[in-house]
Amino acid sequence: MGFVSKLPLGVIKLFDFYEIKIKEDRNFSEIYATDAKEAVILNETAVKVLELENPIGKKTNLGTIIGIVKDFNFETLQNSIRPIIFKVYKEEEGNSIIISYDSNKKDKATLIVKTLLGNQNEGLANIFDPTYSDLEMINFMGSMENARKRYFDPDYLETVKDTFYGKEKTFQKTIFY
Repeated sequence: MGFVSKLPLGVIKLFDFYEIKIKEDRNFSEIYATDAKEAVILNETAVKVLELENPIGKKTNLGTIIGIVKDFNFETLQNSIRPIIFKVYKEEEGNSIIISYDSNKKDKATLIVKTLLGNQNEGLANIFDPTYSDLEMINFMGSMENARKRYFDPDYLETVKDTFYGKEKTFQKTIFY
């Protein structure tokens, strides 16, 4: 079973950021007003599963296919590559930001992001202070640590790697011990 990944129009360069290669036709673009409402991009597996020949320009219930990306692993390597459909959503439907920084300057990057978040949202001004506690956030997120990670996790990539590839590391250690 595959899934739909919704991307805000402002981060349409996500494929470049993650080095996801366009195999056929094009990426989302702000040049085409229809991309924000009507366009989708599929991975190679989705094209195979849907048995599409010449998929570019075909209409689906999610939108018109404007591009195909090469397959890539977005889950643990133990899972086969699943079909995925990328679709742009309106900014008001959600928000997130992806930041790339030099790992040698992680502390400085973390401080800058935390300051910017606090400046943009008064409610987040104190969230990164380890002594700060907010009962509403704790009730909603389960803990202040979860709330902090929900808004900004400087170790996100390491967490993802450990989650997805931890089993492979353990397996490798077992085999090559």
